[in-house]
Amino acid sequence: MNNNKASIWWHQVPNAVRVLNDMSKQLLKEKSIALFFPKHVPWYDFLFETLNEKLHQSNSSNKTDILNVSNEIIQNSGDAGKFIAEKYCYKSKLNDYWPGESYAKFLAESDDIILNNTYVWIKGIDKESCRAWCDFVEEYHSNCDKSKKRAVFILEYLDDNEKTFVNYKYFQLFCWEREIKNYDYYTFCSLLVSNLNCSDDIKHYTAELAYLLGECDAEFCACLTEHGHNLAETPIETLQKYSESFRYSSDKTKIELKNLHTAKSTVLEVQIKILFPIIERYRSRFITKEYSQIQECLPMENAIGEKIEEPYEIEISGLKKLAYSNKIRIDSQKKNELKFFYDSRNKLAHNNIVSYQEVKRILTNGY
Repeated sequence: MNNNKASIWWHQVPNAVRVLNDMSKQLLKEKSIALFFPKHVPWYDFLFETLNEKLHQSNSSNKTDILNVSNEIIQNSGDAGKFIAEKYCYKSKLNDYWPGESYAKFLAESDDIILNNTYVWIKGIDKESCRAWCDFVEEYHSNCDKSKKRAVFILEYLDDNEKTFVNYKYFQLFCWEREIKNYDYYTFCSLLVSNLNCSDDIKHYTAELAYLLGECDAEFCACLTEHGHNLAETPIETLQKYSESFRYSSDKTKIELKNLHTAKSTVLEVQIKILFPIIERYRSRFITKEYSQIQECLPMENAIGEKIEEPYEIEISGLKKLAYSNKIRIDSQKKNELKFFYDSRNKLAHNNIVSYQEVKRILTNGY
């Protein structure tokens, strides 16, 4: 199931697809890249395996090395270059290195090292070492002879904090916040709820809940949509339950939601966004059907004493008043329906959530 969700994210969500394709294109052109991604990249293993497979299908002569530098002290590009040189050069080759020379230049000009046939994926880069690694790769490629085969670096900096961006000439930087937009998470939620056994309107409602309650975290949004019926019926309880049991696929850690304590406000936001326009549509439709009767009751005053002379200017509260004072004649079913839509709007206007049964009734009868 997780692979299916991962495939939907990386193969169907527009900007995620574009990012994966752009990364692949750069690497296949043997150009290095830097990934400034969040700590929990959605389905990281799927991304790594997909990229690696694409690379070796097109360039079978290269190997991929994974180097974790989280325990290394890298303060400048020289430290980064020394680390790479010691990994990929025999002692006899290192003897050719002249103290004071740039390691980046030394490696770029070396023809007889295995580094030249390698995709080097550097993991564990942190805020302190990020600039050093970027400067090293930039200097390395600036000294490479374009006619010769050289290493390709993938710099991986995973951090949820705000990142500082520097433009580099010789490699491309992919920043998650610049590449992946809020709309992508909503699209993802919409795709995941498409197989729910309910109306399209309820699917739309469920997708909105998952998107906003999931706080633009693709894996957690997927968890919520997996329990879509429960989410639609009891959104706050469902959120609380699965925020406790959810674990990220990459490191099995729990999620830390920023807005768990304001879940009611989020649900209310979804209901106002989706239900208010439908209630307004019901009001307009009601006036159209009873236009002649309503016209005969005008002019009248609204709740704040303003004079109303046009039927479509009457709020739903005014329509209810006309109906229950028998100034317009409608049957009991229509009168009860009008009261229901009035009560529902009143609840939402006073920051009260309507029940799932009321949501379904509004979505069913409001069109």
